[in-house]
Amino acid sequence: MARFEHTIEVRAPLEKAFNFIVDGTNSSKWHPSVRKAESLGEGPLQVKSRLRLETVLGGRIYVWDQEVVELTPNRSFRDRAITGPFKKFEDWASFEKTESGTKWTFGLEYALPGTIFGKILDILIIRRLIAERTLAAMNRAKEILER
Repeated sequence: MARFEHTIEVRAPLEKAFNFIVDGTNSSKWHPSVRKAESLGEGPLQVKSRLRLETVLGGRIYVWDQEVVELTPNRSFRDRAITGPFKKFEDWASFEKTESGTKWTFGLEYALPGTIFGKILDILIIRRLIAERTLAAMNRAKEILER
């Protein structure tokens, strides 16, 4: 199982940063691996809201559904995969107001199913790719929010 967290400072108001980032349908605007993100329901984002993601990683296309499991407006959220290629996939974020904007921490924990070969591939390649792309995604979201 892999787990990591990144924290960055965004020069944007807390509410603006929170609303943009936790709206999963915005993911394709700022995450380089997300090709498509669509809500699977109507109404405002809340616990049990679902999102379908289509991503590309290592040249392969993956599709899965996620469900919001925790949501505290302008503070934090957590979601988890309920379908897809992962044995486990959860991500979370926390947000804090700062003098210059918002402190954003994003975390991810995942486990891939499969054989020893898959686990070795994860350790040697996939973890690094996911960590690099996640940090790149956070910096892209920062750029968008700071415009």
